[in-house]
Amino acid sequence: MIHPFSLLVFIITLCFICVQSDSLPPLYKHGCVILANQKIYCYGGANRQGNAGFSNQTLSWFDSEIYNHHVYLDVSKPLNVSSANTQWQPIPPPSNNFQLEPRSDFAMVNHNDTGYTIIGGSGPSTNHGDQSLINITTTYDSILNAWKTIKPSNTSAPTWNMSMEVQTFGVRAVKVNSTQFFIAGGVPPNNNTIIEANTTYVEDPNWGTMNVFTDPITSGGNLFPETSRIYRPALATSRDGNVYIFGGAQPFNVTDNRDYMTLREYYVFDDTIVWYPFKNQSFNTVKASNPDSVPTPRELHTATSIPNTSTMLLYGGVLSDGASRDFCYTYDTASGIWTIANFTNGDGAGRRYGHQVVMVGNDLLYIIGGIDITNTVQNDVHILNVTSMTWLNGSYTNTYDQMNGISSSSDDNSNNNNGNGSSSLSGGAIAGIVIGCVAALALGTAAAVIFYMQRKRKELLASGAAPAGFAPTTPSTTKNTKEYNTTNTPGSPINDGSTTLYSSNPAEGTSGHVPTPGTIKPSI
Repeated sequence: MIHPFSLLVFIITLCFICVQSDSLPPLYKHGCVILANQKIYCYGGANRQGNAGFSNQTLSWFDSEIYNHHVYLDVSKPLNVSSANTQWQPIPPPSNNFQLEPRSDFAMVNHNDTGYTIIGGSGPSTNHGDQSLINITTTYDSILNAWKTIKPSNTSAPTWNMSMEVQTFGVRAVKVNSTQFFIAGGVPPNNNTIIEANTTYVEDPNWGTMNVFTDPITSGGNLFPETSRIYRPALATSRDGNVYIFGGAQPFNVTDNRDYMTLREYYVFDDTIVWYPFKNQSFNTVKASNPDSVPTPRELHTATSIPNTSTMLLYGGVLSDGASRDFCYTYDTASGIWTIANFTNGDGAGRRYGHQVVMVGNDLLYIIGGIDITNTVQNDVHILNVTSMTWLNGSYTNTYDQMNGISSSSDDNSNNNNGNGSSSLSGGAIAGIVIGCVAALALGTAAAVIFYMQRKRKELLASGAAPAGFAPTTPSTTKNTKEYNTTNTPGSPINDGSTTLYSSNPAEGTSGHVPTPGTIKPSI
């Protein structure tokens, strides 16, 4: 017999889940990717309150909270904007009891169809110089719902690979193809570590044991002596497989231990550093065809390669005076021409930085979270059709319907939730949920009282499937072919850390970069 009090607890818990499971918290500096199951996964990030929004106030000690939340949004079917804001689901705790660390400002890349890798970031503390992480690099398997720590297979070998083994924040990564991804930038969270100007590429045909290589930014085949690194750039892979590195800053502390809050210089957009994975992993610079019309320097921006085109879309960013005014451009990798965006129906998400973007299908770009023009951290989702440059409104699932006034039948009366930094649920939605919960609670109480009084041994409620997103994945019993390191240091998270082979493979590059006061242009 189910005790009536237990039934009440169950109903109250269910109501709480209904309210809490379908919205994001206000967040920026988080990570998001999409996998082959057509789910957008987001992890970590930070919240911030009461700051002016300048770029030197985007470091972790200006943040009020660092997250370790792990959520997903199912986009396998077309969503309108209201649904994209209110249908987020929490991912159950890892099946292998791995402890997720709060982190922000990290790299997150889908290394294959079912998993992703997280590199670096700023750890849970908000104290200046004290943002250390226990696990610098981790991978997630969505099939097993399990995390692993990536560590070198030979711990006594020299630390060749900086991005994977030395904690940095402001680091970024992008998928190159089905067997490679590329990592660039990042600085250590304290002023006691000087690191060289290298990038990283990771390669493995089956994503078993990763082969990781350092790739120094070189000039004429020689390592350039300037030890600056690109901080908070935006990366995108072109249709022909080359990686474009847009913007970002040069923090001085990697050279002489100065505090990275001050004296930063920004990379400009009239020259763009490009990495060529199929040309001996070399670098070069590509000059803009219209240097008088390029974006202003920035950090905490995003770049997205538009499928089946030579176009990339640059969105958002921040400089010392706040969110970038020229917040959206397209760049044609074939012609080298920058074009400021011309939206057909307003500015949508508008000026924003610290957000994440995910391409869904060939047309729809999801813009998730970030700090807006009011310097408020947002929890909203906006959807841009990059083909027509049209922002989707609340009750439409595609641009065609929106242009022709055909509302989505599933949400004709829903509000267009553009987010206000406090909740992604509208007041009516919250009221409806609360009323529903109260009604359910009243009915449950009445049923429990009747059940208790009658003392009948029969089922009160038919048991059903767990709500979507709440059923923990059963660990696979199939033996994994990866190499494992099962040793855990005292007090460290429980993990099943797959090993990684690190190697040094300096490429014969063709380009370096030279800092000049104020802004920085890559030079050859």
